[in-house]
Amino acid sequence: MILADRPAEVDLLTTIVENDIECVITCGDLHKYYLRDLASVTIPKFGVYGNHCSRGYLDELGITDLHGRRGRLPNGMSVVGLEGCVRYKNEPDVLYTQEEYAAILAAYPWKVDVVVTHAPPEGINDSSDAAHVGITALREYVDVVGPRYLLHGHTYPNPVLEQVGRTSVIYTHGMQIVTL
Repeated sequence: MILADRPAEVDLLTTIVENDIECVITCGDLHKYYLRDLASVTIPKFGVYGNHCSRGYLDELGITDLHGRRGRLPNGMSVVGLEGCVRYKNEPDVLYTQEEYAAILAAYPWKVDVVVTHAPPEGINDSSDAAHVGITALREYVDVVGPRYLLHGHTYPNPVLEQVGRTSVIYTHGMQIVTL
């Protein structure tokens, strides 16, 4: 189950049980209140913060913060995460310059199955407005590394780009149940 940007309009616990969900991944911009029921869920939970998030709630809810870290999904796939979006204002939100993203991604592994990010790579479901521009270094990473999947939220693409080279792109706004 992937969650991002908009509260799911369903009971998360019931959905998890009824659909035999093995793992929950959040791509950010969901407040702790909307995810509170996940604290009682014992399946693996992973996530990154979005640009409108207050830090700390992932740990409080037992969600592994993937930003700058590598993890392993229940199916054995390797996963890394990247939080926030490109800096578009001078506020304390989770925002980075393109140069800061390049420095962060320089340390990422060169073999990974899944990338979980809030903002998309440049040219992949992004927009030209300052708040929704894509991450240049993340696009370079996807083009070179070619992860099997890239999961993101944050933008409102129309149409949604679902494949880039070897990478399947999964955009989520709300809740989506997928098989990786």
